[in-house]
Amino acid sequence: MKKNRMYGSFVATALILSAFQLDVQAETWEEMSTATNNIDVAANSGKAYRVNNWGKVYEHTGGQSWTSISGIRFARKICADDNGVPWVAARDGKVYYRRDGSWIAMHPDQTIDAVEVGCGSDAVYVLGEYGHVYVLRRSSWQKISGLLSYVSVNELALPWGVNWEGKVFYGYDGLGGWLDLQDYDLDGNEYFATDTIANRASPLSIERSTGDIHWLHDIHPIYIWIEYSADAPDDVHKMDYDGSRSEIWIVTAGGKVYRYNES
Repeated sequence: MKKNRMYGSFVATALILSAFQLDVQAETWEEMSTATNNIDVAANSGKAYRVNNWGKVYEHTGGQSWTSISGIRFARKICADDNGVPWVAARDGKVYYRRDGSWIAMHPDQTIDAVEVGCGSDAVYVLGEYGHVYVLRRSSWQKISGLLSYVSVNELALPWGVNWEGKVFYGYDGLGGWLDLQDYDLDGNEYFATDTIANRASPLSIERSTGDIHWLHDIHPIYIWIEYSADAPDDVHKMDYDGSRSEIWIVTAGGKVYRYNES
């Protein structure tokens, strides 16, 4: 993986000019589900979905109400694309998306052993069992370089990922591969996610130890980390961000789903 050294020269300036902190108090988080067995959540374009530890998928219908989506078994990861369409990495190793009320397997003849899926702006990336990265092409899943533990895609179709060492990467083809943001010493982890904040392509990450949410703000060519003191209701297990509504969705270690609107 290549390293983008341009960023290192701007780090000191970025921190001096623009580092600040916004407090997000615990009472601003709204509990969205009474269930305590959730393992994943996805939100985009006004749609939200959750997956429980039985692999069932639910769609948010308002308040604390959710509707079970039938036809899919043993989902383990979920994302929502820019049209609000859910994509699922299931325990059979296949990737499914929902169309016209049915779940469609994408290239089921290929064996990719999908354990993670990220989608956005008509781009879909999948991680295999051992961290191998695949991108959806018209005729197949194409394996690309890199080994990651988490992958997500922003509205510019750029994938972002974190490996087992906590290094943060983004790419891919239009940038000639993966670029490394490790100059920032971000201590990323598998709960890193990327989405859009106020029409800016911005990655979000959560550090497991503190629950802090980090926002990468692009004021090109300087990239700045702004820290939200999240004060989440519990340790955060997974998160997603719906840029269309400025909403942060999280699953806690206790399996609960919360939402925070930052607007």
